[in-house]
Amino acid sequence: MSVRSWQPVLGLAVVCALTVAACGVGAESKAHVFSSGEVPAGILDRSFQPTTTVGGTSTTLAPMTSYRLFFVQSGKLYEVVRTSVGVPTLSAVVETLSLGPTSVEIAAQFRSALGSSTVVSSVRANGALAQVDLARSFSDIPRSDQALAIGQITLTLTDRPDVLRVQFTQVNLTIDVPKGDASLTHEPVGADDFKALVKLPAAPTTASASGPSGASGGTGAVTASGATGTTGATGP
Repeated sequence: MSVRSWQPVLGLAVVCALTVAACGVGAESKAHVFSSGEVPAGILDRSFQPTTTVGGTSTTLAPMTSYRLFFVQSGKLYEVVRTSVGVPTLSAVVETLSLGPTSVEIAAQFRSALGSSTVVSSVRANGALAQVDLARSFSDIPRSDQALAIGQITLTLTDRPDVLRVQFTQVNLTIDVPKGDASLTHEPVGADDFKALVKLPAAPTTASASGPSGASGGTGAVTASGATGTTGATGP
C-alpha cells in the first residue's frame, strides 16, 4: 500500500480521536454493571436463528429436517431416512422418491416399484388429504408391483404429520388403486392399508419356555419374530 493511500485512514483516526475527546468520554475508575433497563432493546434477545453472510447479504439458515422414504426389498416395503434443509414440500418428497434409491441403497438390494419413468404428474395438499395425480405411465408398471408402488407413495406421504390419507387420480379422475392385500379401492388410502407389505425392524428374539414339571407341558413362548415356540415337555 502506498503512503498516499494511508492518508485518508490517518485523517479519519485523528477526527475520531478528537470527537471522543470533545464528548468528554473518559475512563471509569471501576467497572459499571448495566441493568436490563439500560441495555438497548434487542441486544438481550436470544431468540435468533443462525445466519450466514454471502456478498454482504445476511441469510437465515433453516434447520435440517429428517424424513422417510419407502423402497422395496425382497417384496416388502422398507423405510430409508433422508434429510433436507427445512421442511420439504409434498412435491419435493415425491420427486425424491421418484429418483429411486441411492447407490448405497441399491447395493443393499433396495429398488423402487415406480420404475424409471415419471409416474406422478402432480401432488397437492387438500387439508390432511394429499391428492396424487398419476401419469399414464403408471399402467406400464407390472400388476405385481402396482400395490408396492402405491404403497411407496402412500407411506412416504402419510409419514408426514400433516397428511393422513392419499387420494389417487389419473388425468384428474379418481381411479381404483390396489391396497396391500391386493384388493382395489376407489377411496383415499392410508398407511394402515399397506401394513401387510411393510417390513418392520426385527425385535430381539426370546428363548422358548419349557412346560411345567409333573403335568402336560404348555405351549412355549412366542418369539419376537412371530413364530410359535416349541411345545413343552410332558411331565412324568
